[in-house]
Amino acid sequence: MCRKDLEANKEFSEKVAVLFIFYDPKNNSILLEKRNKPGSFFDGQTFYPGGSVENTELANGNIGGALEREIREEIGVLPEVYERVPCKEIYGETGYLLIPFLITKWQGEIPAKVLDTESQLLWLNLDDYNPNLRSVQKVTQVLRNFLGSVAQSCTSTLLSVH
Repeated sequence: MCRKDLEANKEFSEKVAVLFIFYDPKNNSILLEKRNKPGSFFDGQTFYPGGSVENTELANGNIGGALEREIREEIGVLPEVYERVPCKEIYGETGYLLIPFLITKWQGEIPAKVLDTESQLLWLNLDDYNPNLRSVQKVTQVLRNFLGSVAQSCTSTLLSVH
């Protein structure tokens, strides 16, 4: 997503969040955050880790930089291979425009808890994940479609080579 796309939606231009979807293709598993914040809207919910894009990052169109910064702050690893999951606009329950990224290679160990909130981190098979939040359901469906199209593309390429 480029800056002009975000500016076209001025009311949300300061409320943008990146979602980092760590994915292990060997096990078809995803990294999820289980929020433990009594009294909050998200208490007990399980969803993709993420964080806010700062105004300066937004103004400079530096969404990738925001992703890397948020991953360092919350997970403490360095993403090496990642790509934006293509999707139409998805807004979270709190009004943030959600920009999902798929991370398939990283440097460092994934901790047991989010570093800045102490929320639990857990790996779950993508096929077994049934989120409660509407926005997370949409992101999960987009992710499944994206991974399915990538797999189908790879299979088609392999078949055409032989």
